Amino acid sequence: MMRWLIAVAATVFTVSAFGAPPYVGTWAQGSDNCQAEGDNVPMQIEVTSILFYESRCDLKAIEQQGETWTAQGECSGEGETWNESIRMTVSDDTMIFSQNNEQGLRYIRCR
Repeated sequence: MMRWLIAVAATVFTVSAFGAPPYVGTWAQGSDNCQAEGDNVPMQIEVTSILFYESRCDLKAIEQQGETWTAQGECSGEGETWNESIRMTVSDDTMIFSQNNEQGLRYIRCR
């Protein structure tokens, strides 16, 4: 029984990995920043989290409408915690990323 559960769990995980939303990946504000270090480091977006320079947000209540995903971010960094509204609109290898309903910034997918 346990082996069956492990096999099913592995299958579900593998299928989920292939069906990841298009916002998953490494994103930077320009191709020069894809290899940057320090505060210009690209952001790493997973299905339910975003890693920024010295902070991270766990994505909750993710909703999709067309090419746009919105989520509530429970964020932390440098000893502080806060909440943010996050919006990601993806078209091919370009994303408009905004936080707390501010004007979005254009990012490109790093390869």
